[in-house]
Amino acid sequence: MNRSVEPNLISLVPSLNAQLPLQLVELAGSLLAQSRHRASTLKGEEELARGYACAHIACERLKTSLDLPQITPRPPIPPRIYRRLYTHLDKILPTIIPGLKTPSKARGTPSRGGTTPGTGRSNRSGRATPSRRVIQNIGERTPSKSTGRAAQFIAIETKLPPWVHPTIRSLCANEWGNQKLVPTILAGIESIVVPGGKRSLDPWITDNFAPLLAAVALLVRTRQSVIAHGGELEEVEVNLAKKEIIKGMSRARTEVEMPRMDEEEAWEGYEPVTRELIETAVSRVLEHGWHEGDWYRALDSIYNEGRGDHDFEMQEGPARPRTPEGIKERKADSMFQDEWDFLTDVKREEFKVWKDKMLVRIEELEKNGAMDVDG
Repeated sequence: MNRSVEPNLISLVPSLNAQLPLQLVELAGSLLAQSRHRASTLKGEEELARGYACAHIACERLKTSLDLPQITPRPPIPPRIYRRLYTHLDKILPTIIPGLKTPSKARGTPSRGGTTPGTGRSNRSGRATPSRRVIQNIGERTPSKSTGRAAQFIAIETKLPPWVHPTIRSLCANEWGNQKLVPTILAGIESIVVPGGKRSLDPWITDNFAPLLAAVALLVRTRQSVIAHGGELEEVEVNLAKKEIIKGMSRARTEVEMPRMDEEEAWEGYEPVTRELIETAVSRVLEHGWHEGDWYRALDSIYNEGRGDHDFEMQEGPARPRTPEGIKERKADSMFQDEWDFLTDVKREEFKVWKDKMLVRIEELEKNGAMDVDG
């Protein structure tokens, strides 16, 4: 997903070129994923500019914190329609900013943070107060048992437990090396736990929060693998994904720290997950149709957006998209063809899945004594 928002960000802040701040890219991707859930039905022209508007909102919300250069929007649709779309999305999308404090108005009045398109006037002022929905990564690292470093997070007035977002990020980073799945998993758990912005009263959800999160992560991970490689997954691959989730969530519980919160309060609702708990939670999700939301259906388009050559959306005016530094542009007469490029994200992901499958099979054969060929 991040690859699909980067061209829009470069178009909005061309002076950055390929030097896009990680926080900006992550926020734009998160807003895009959540917009598919919160604003699932847009008109044709509005849908065309969905990704551009989310990138624009991300730039406006972070321009002071990141000291961004001048933002020059060139929306791919008529300005009148775009302003309406921008205002609508900015109003309904929560402020989830990893790693940064959210600028807001003085005297504790929350701010949407940013300028209204076309006005150039900012609503920011000196003193910052917590926004309504902010999940923050302190950015500092402290020693941990296995890696020597642990992410630190603070959750302020969020309807999800404080440990959810950092656990998702830790799982995706440490087990899969793929942070692109974070916004989709977060949007999925949010759509089940806080549908329509209100906390669900289903007692099963409250009592099984950790298994539910694991189930959503499993559905996203396996669906992404199916889209990437085609065909159905083998049972050994699904079991491997479950094993990774169990390991990743346990690791997050050990390493993630929220120093400004009481530990018991910060990890309320967390419990160690097992394969049986995950399978029960998956059955519950499928039974209630919770996987039928836009967060899950959009995985196909999100993945295709990241792979396609049409990442650059239409723009008004003569400006042409530029290829970021370090990205090879494939042409018919170029030696850099997808068929022979084994260092792409897709090829790396395919190799990782193949390697994990082989290791699992070797381990099973060794346990069964089938590898003892000299006897």
